[in-house]
Amino acid sequence: LVSRGYSEAITYSFTHPDWLKVFNDVSPLMLTSPISPELSAMRTTLLAALCEAAKYNLNRQQKRVRLFEQGLRYIKDECAENGVLQEPMVAGVAAGERYDETWGIREKSVDFFDIKGDVEQLISVTSDPDAFEFRRTDERALHPGQGADIYKNGVKVGFVGMLHPLAQKKLGIKGHVGVF
Repeated sequence: LVSRGYSEAITYSFTHPDWLKVFNDVSPLMLTSPISPELSAMRTTLLAALCEAAKYNLNRQQKRVRLFEQGLRYIKDECAENGVLQEPMVAGVAAGERYDETWGIREKSVDFFDIKGDVEQLISVTSDPDAFEFRRTDERALHPGQGADIYKNGVKVGFVGMLHPLAQKKLGIKGHVGVF
């Protein structure tokens, strides 16, 4: 991902519960003594904090933002140790312009095929690409027709696509934003 222009981010394991609701209906673990109300829930996805970091950068005149993170998400599970399942994940966000600013290339916003290409490249260097397939998605955070579920050997392992305009509005992000 670094070779494709992404920077690694390290975010808190806790975030605002409203940001988590944009991505899934999983009920987060709420902290009893949070640092602040904005950091009161354990993350059920890495995307909430990555989108917040992208928003921060875009609001500070960055025209091109590419971030990824490897980390754990925390899901309530009575069968897991201490009632919490800790799942490792990798997630990314691409926002703003497709290319770095240069005089020879016209500005163009990131689109679905850019971020899907980044995911396909990641899969090709870390796993067997033939084991993966992309199928139409129903993820509510993704724009209809601009997203795909990622399946490995018939099991859904993730998704990729452009954020839905309503999701962007709830997150307060302007412009085109792709996530995986």
